[in-house]
Amino acid sequence: MDVLNRKKKELRELLKEFQPGIIAVSGGLDSSVLAMLIKLWRLDFKGVFFTGTHITEFEKEWTKGFLKKIGFEFKKFPISLLDIHEIRHNTKQRCYYCKRNLFGLAKDIFKGYSIIEGSHLDDEKKYRPGMRALDEMGILSPYRLAGITRRDIEGLTIELDIEIGDFPSRPCLLTRFPYNFLITKDMLLKIGRLEYFVFKKGIRNFRVRWVDEGIVLQIKEDERSKINKKTYYDIIDFFNKKGIGDFKIEFLKQLSGFFDKNIGGGKNE
Repeated sequence: MDVLNRKKKELRELLKEFQPGIIAVSGGLDSSVLAMLIKLWRLDFKGVFFTGTHITEFEKEWTKGFLKKIGFEFKKFPISLLDIHEIRHNTKQRCYYCKRNLFGLAKDIFKGYSIIEGSHLDDEKKYRPGMRALDEMGILSPYRLAGITRRDIEGLTIELDIEIGDFPSRPCLLTRFPYNFLITKDMLLKIGRLEYFVFKKGIRNFRVRWVDEGIVLQIKEDERSKINKKTYYDIIDFFNKKGIGDFKIEFLKQLSGFFDKNIGGGKNE
């Protein structure tokens, strides 16, 4: 038995032990693969999808469409994260308070159920204060418990016949702002509209960030070929029409963790 098959078997046994349960779904690759495996193995789990201004409209539709396509039962719960001081002011512990709020609500609603989510082993190497909240609350991370990494999840997509490009990495819109910065609903909606336009242009790995110098559209280097002359000027024209002043477009090798560069790694920092 190869390593991935061994980990997959361990994952299945863990999930059997955790059922009946609730899985937090986001539409991203990690939780989507977990939902597909649960469906394939006919395990007793339902999905919970927390929505709000921290998620773009197209991501909400994407997630709902995917879950309905695979026949995964889920409930949607709107939530206003900006009501929480530490989140609204975008403190460095924002993720901690976000997870405490979201999963605290899940625990209140789904009493008597195990609650699982899609963090994997590699997430422990990054700045993830939200993972401390998960551990404190007894939220289960079956990928982590089974020793499954991001590369393992990508291996599972081959078995499940999933195109990884169909599941772009889309962390919540709160990550688009510097730390210790007051975020408003209008700001989130503006960033969401800009990202929706870029997404419709066929670009998948990108972020629209709100930085000190203004707005910057960051696109992953391997997507450069998708930015032809027309697309480039269409984006500039749209941003200008939306009242964006000075902004720039830049290509980066790494998108995630942009505002975490001087913080360091580790889940409990």
